[in-house]
Amino acid sequence: MKKKLLSIIIPTYNNAEDISNCIDSIVNQKHADNVEIIVINDGSTDNTLSVIKQYTSEVKLITQTNKGVSFSRNLGIKVAHGKYIWFIDADDQITAHSISDDLLVMLENYSYDLYLFGMRKYWNQHIKQDIFNAQKELVSKKELKKKFSNLFISNNLNSPCNKIYRTEFLRKNNLFFNGYANGEDAYFNYNVLLKMHTMMVLNDVKYVYYLKHPNKSISNYNKKRKNIDDAIQRIDYFEHTLKRLGIDINNGVYNREIIDTLLGIYHEIYISNKKSFKANYHQNKLSNLRHKIKLKGINFKYFVKALIVKSSVLTYVYLK
Repeated sequence: MKKKLLSIIIPTYNNAEDISNCIDSIVNQKHADNVEIIVINDGSTDNTLSVIKQYTSEVKLITQTNKGVSFSRNLGIKVAHGKYIWFIDADDQITAHSISDDLLVMLENYSYDLYLFGMRKYWNQHIKQDIFNAQKELVSKKELKKKFSNLFISNNLNSPCNKIYRTEFLRKNNLFFNGYANGEDAYFNYNVLLKMHTMMVLNDVKYVYYLKHPNKSISNYNKKRKNIDDAIQRIDYFEHTLKRLGIDINNGVYNREIIDTLLGIYHEIYISNKKSFKANYHQNKLSNLRHKIKLKGINFKYFVKALIVKSSVLTYVYLK
């Protein structure tokens, strides 16, 4: 049997309504025969398993008790047979021609550590935004220092779904998801950047990201107090990563990450207890994070967000 070039790993938990669309978007590709599809059913309690079983000839199914998305992805890394790995969420899809002739030629003939490509975001079936690089380019670790801000203002840094990773690169460098309450995807990609030598940046959209579920885009910080600590620690680790890479921390990506993280935290604090919002706003950990925000490298939209997040009154009004 011919070895597959690409292993697609799909963790799923209670995605009965969406997972058939996800799998169909893969098996209907022109080059689906070059793809190994691994679906990890993470203890679903709805009809997800029955839906997956309709694809017995196309899908390798692994069923486990509920252990979370990080454990599922890590299991996928361990069992994948493809030269490369692509993580796909069960309620998302890939574009019609994402597994193209050009992509397969590159996967087969080169051993870049990862590929970065475009993402299309939808909200309730309406196109929200296309995020992709303007040009195709090979970026070495040395060049990353100079190109970092432009690359990741034009692309999503934290998501593992708009990237394809060389399997041996992940295993050799012990690159796995850490299972943190907040930001496990970001931690994973920060560590990937620290270890990578070559990244091929593609100038097309391959991934379709659906935001129809409200809790998909906003982390539930109020479930555990530890989630807030994890979010703050993630920013600290991002700063640590940039410094190790020799990248100026006062760049647009770093400042945007702080602003979005704070707004996410404040959103959940506001939802859980409006009366305690002001006291929580002024807690030392969050205050220290606010003080790190610089206005360098951010566009007008984030400039306004920065002004909002630096004021408890404006933040309260914004969330209200």
